[in-house]
Amino acid sequence: MVYRPPIFENGEIKGYMSVRIPATRAEITAAEKAYQQISAGKLTLECGYPVTLASKLNPFTRFESSHLIIFFSLLLLLSINAQLFTNKIPVFVSELLDIVFILLILATSVITNRKLKKAYEHLTCIAEGHFNQQIDSSGNNLISRMLGRLKSMQIRLGADFDDVKASLNSSMRIERALESASSNIMVVDRFRNIIFMNKAVKKMLKKVEPELKKDLPNFDADNLMRESIDVFHQHPEHQANLLDSLTDTYEARIKVGNATIDLIVDPIFSKDKKRIGTVAEWKNVTEQLAIEENIKKIVSNASEGLLDDRIDTHELEGFNKSLSNSINELLESFSHLIHNVSEILCKMSNGDLTNRMDGNYQGEVHAMKVATNSALTNIEATFGQIKTGSNEIGNMAGEVSHASEDLSERTQSQAASLEQTASSMEQITSTVKQAAEHTHRANQLSSEATNEAEEAIEEMKETSAAIHGISELSKQIADITSVIDGIAFQTNLLALNAAVEAARAGEHGKGFAVVAGEVRSLAQKSADSSKEISNLITTATQQISHGTTLVEKTNAAFSDVVHKIHEVSTLIDQLSTGASEQTKGLEQVNIAVSSLDEMTQQNAALVEQLAATAGNMSEQAEMQADFVGKFKISSSAQPRITNGDQQASFELEEAKNSHRAWTVRLERFLLGQTVDFDKNSARRDDACPLGKWLYGEGQKYAQLSEMQQLIKLHAEMHQTVGKVIDAKEMEDLELAKQEKEKVMEYSQQILNLIENLKDKISEEATAESTLRPKIESRPSPSSNHKDDWNDF
Repeated sequence: MVYRPPIFENGEIKGYMSVRIPATRAEITAAEKAYQQISAGKLTLECGYPVTLASKLNPFTRFESSHLIIFFSLLLLLSINAQLFTNKIPVFVSELLDIVFILLILATSVITNRKLKKAYEHLTCIAEGHFNQQIDSSGNNLISRMLGRLKSMQIRLGADFDDVKASLNSSMRIERALESASSNIMVVDRFRNIIFMNKAVKKMLKKVEPELKKDLPNFDADNLMRESIDVFHQHPEHQANLLDSLTDTYEARIKVGNATIDLIVDPIFSKDKKRIGTVAEWKNVTEQLAIEENIKKIVSNASEGLLDDRIDTHELEGFNKSLSNSINELLESFSHLIHNVSEILCKMSNGDLTNRMDGNYQGEVHAMKVATNSALTNIEATFGQIKTGSNEIGNMAGEVSHASEDLSERTQSQAASLEQTASSMEQITSTVKQAAEHTHRANQLSSEATNEAEEAIEEMKETSAAIHGISELSKQIADITSVIDGIAFQTNLLALNAAVEAARAGEHGKGFAVVAGEVRSLAQKSADSSKEISNLITTATQQISHGTTLVEKTNAAFSDVVHKIHEVSTLIDQLSTGASEQTKGLEQVNIAVSSLDEMTQQNAALVEQLAATAGNMSEQAEMQADFVGKFKISSSAQPRITNGDQQASFELEEAKNSHRAWTVRLERFLLGQTVDFDKNSARRDDACPLGKWLYGEGQKYAQLSEMQQLIKLHAEMHQTVGKVIDAKEMEDLELAKQEKEKVMEYSQQILNLIENLKDKISEEATAESTLRPKIESRPSPSSNHKDDWNDF
C-alpha cells in the first residue's frame, strides 16, 4: 500500500512523502474489487474510503461536533420554549422533539468521545512504536482533520523509525564488522573519550601493555572503555589540541619502550560537517620492522653470496609469520637452486658433464633450468664429438706415422736406386755412342746395296719385256692352229658329205668314196696334229705366263727390296741423328738423375721430419684423447655412427643442439623476455636448422620410415608452436602453457627419433660397406736379377 502524507513546514503543506507499506491478502482482494467498481463507475473513494450517500449526508462527518452540539442545544431550547411562542404544537410533539434533540446531543458527544478515544488509542500505539494501525480520517470536521494529521504523523514517524532502525542495524553491522576486523580500530567521541575498541586493538594493546607501562605505569589495557585517550600520553595537551583541530588524516609513529606503533587518525564528521569524534587505527609494527631489518640483512648477505640466514618465526603470527615463512621458503628454494647449479659446475670442473638441474620450477627459473640443461647437453654432445674426433685423429696420426716410416724406407731405397741408375746411365751413354758409329757404317752399306738393287731391277724389266714378246707370238701361233683346226673340221664335214653322196651313187661313186675316205683320214690327222700343236702352244703359253708372273714378282720383290732399303737407309739416317741427340739427351739425363738423387736425399730428410711430426701429432692426439677422456659424459652423448655417414651424424648432432636452443628461446618468449624469435618463421617447419636439414641434405634419407616419422612429428610440433604464439598474443597464459607442454613432449620425441635415425643410417652404411668389394694393396714388384734397365 502506498501513502502520500503531506509535509508541513510552519503550519503549511510544502510537499508530500511517498511511503509504501506491504498489504495483506485481504487488503489486496478488497482493492481489486474496489478497482473493478471504480472502473465500472460504481464506486468513488475519498481519503482511501468508499463515498456513499450516507457518508455524504452524515452530519457527524461533515460538521464540527461542537457546532452540532450547540446547534442541537439551541434546537432543544427552542423546543422547550416553543410553548412560549405558539400553542399550535402539541405537547407530545414538543416532548418528542426534546427527546430527539437530547439524543442527537448525546450521539454527537458519544461519537466525538469515540473518535477521541480512537485517537488516544492511535497515539498510544504510536508511543509504543506501532505504526501499522489503520486510522480512519474520513470526514471534514476538526476531529477528522486531526485524525488525518495523526495518520500523517504515524506514517512519517513510522518511516523515520524504519530509517532509524535501518541506520541502527547498519551501525550495528559496521560495529560488528569493525569488531571482527583484523585492523586495530579505536573510536573516541568529541570529548576524546574511548567509546569503541575492537578485539584486534584490545589484543594488540594487551600485547604491548608491558612496554607501555614502562612509560605509563597506570596504563590498564583491560579498562580503557569510557576512558580518555589522554591515558596514552604523559602530557596530553599537544594531542588534545591536535585532535581538536584535526580535519584530515593524521599519521604518526610512536616509540614506547621496545614497541613501535603506527597511528592513523581520521576525524568523524556529521552530516552538517561538525566533528563528532575520531577513529584511530593502531598498527604494531615492531615485528614488521624487525622482519624488514632481518630481510634487509638477509638480502645484504645474499647479495654477498651468503644464503644460510633465515627469519626466526617462533614469536611471529598472522601475516608476518606467513610472510616470513614464504621468504624462508624462497631463500630455501633459491639456496637449493644455487646449490644445484654450484654442484653441477663443481662436477663440471672435475670433468663430469652428466649432471642436470632438477626440481619443478616455473617462469624464469624454469627457463634457466631448460637453458642450463640444454647447454649441458649440447656441451656433452660436443665433447662426445671431440672425444670421437680425438680418437680418429689419433688413429689417422698413427697411420700417417706408419706411412711416413714406410715412405722414409722407400725414399732411402729410391736414393740407392738412383745412384745405381746414374752409374747405368754412364754405361748406356757409351753404348749409345758406339751404336751411333755402327749406324753410320750401316747407312753407307745400305746406300751401296740400294744402287746395286736398282741396276738389277732394270735388267729384270728387260727380261720381263722379252718374255711378254714370246707370249704374244705364242698367242699368234695358237690363233693359226685354231684356223687349221677349223679347216680340218670343215674338210672332215666335206669328206663326210662326199661319202654320203658316193653311197647314193652306188658303183659309180665307189672311187669317189675312196677319195673321200682318204681326204677324211687326212683331215682327221690334220685335226689331231693341230690339236697337239694347240696343246703344246697352250702349255708353252702357260709356261711363258708363269715365267712372266715370276719375273713380275721378282721385279716387284726387287722394287720392294729397294723401297725397304731406302726406308732402312732413312731409318738408319734418322737413327744416326737420334743416336746423336740421344747421346746429348743422356748427358742431360745424367745431370737430371744427379739432381734427382740430390732431391731424393732432401725428400728423405723431409720424410724423416714428417715421420717425426706424425709421431708428435700422434702423441698430441693421445694427450688430447686423454684430456677429453677425463670428462665424464653419458652414453647417449657418444656418437653412434662409427662406420656410416660421418657428415650426416655431425649435421644431425648440430640440428639437435640447435633444436634444444630453439626450445629455450620459446620458454623465454612465453616469459615476455626479449629474444631473437621470429613469430612467422616459428610456425614453419622448414625455417629452423633441423627443418632446413630435413628438407635439404636429409632428403637422401627420405625413404627411411624414421625420417618420414621425424618430418611428420616436426611439422606437428611447429603447428603447436603457432598455437602457443596465438595463445600468448591473446594473453591466455593457461592455454599457452598447456600448448607449450605439448611442444616439449614433441621435442623429446623428436630428439629420440633423431637418435633412431642415426642408428638406422649407421646400419645401412655398415651393410653397404660390407657388400662393397675390398681393394687390396699390392706391394711393388721386386727384381732378383741384375738388370740395370729393370732397376731403372
